[in-house]
Amino acid sequence: MVCSVLEKNSKSKAFDRFKLLSDVDSTSISCLHVLEKQLESEFCCSSISWNSVGTAIAAAYSSNDHKSWCEHSSSVDLWSLGRKDFDPKKPNLTLETDCCITYISFHPELPAVIVAGKLNGEILLWDISKEDDPLLASTEIAVFNHREPITGLHWITHYGKHNKINVIRNFSQFSSKFDSYSSLNYKSCLLQLNYPLRIQK
Repeated sequence: MVCSVLEKNSKSKAFDRFKLLSDVDSTSISCLHVLEKQLESEFCCSSISWNSVGTAIAAAYSSNDHKSWCEHSSSVDLWSLGRKDFDPKKPNLTLETDCCITYISFHPELPAVIVAGKLNGEILLWDISKEDDPLLASTEIAVFNHREPITGLHWITHYGKHNKINVIRNFSQFSSKFDSYSSLNYKSCLLQLNYPLRIQK
């Protein structure tokens, strides 16, 4: 009986088109979309980030021309690739800011949560599922706070009583309290975000 079933299976056409992953040519890449936005000549895309489920991509913009303090308005644009109204030339959502954005990073688990770092050192946290008011929190502007451009924002898992994910930031330049590191030729400093957040109501 076993032999007859094995013989029947060997003649089956069910797996004729089946290919092992190792047989598939993984070196071929094709361009599916070219996302476009009209920008002023001095602006460029400064950062991009995919959300955790791969359905949305965000792009941030910054000016190349900063002689001193940033006085530009900027934005973070989001394209939802799976939506019926997806248009590569028009973002589905634009988050306006009062300063150039230098870095963005989606939350590694929550696909609607994104953090952005500004040229003036401020950090913004948005939940794009809240269409009316997506801004969840922002760092307060104060004299003692960090004022250098944010060059990196990374989510780290904090294990303890309550598992939660925090943000740490990476600076290209040091504030006065980190001047001692510059003599050791450190190019960046990694810090946990620890100054007060202004929670939006």
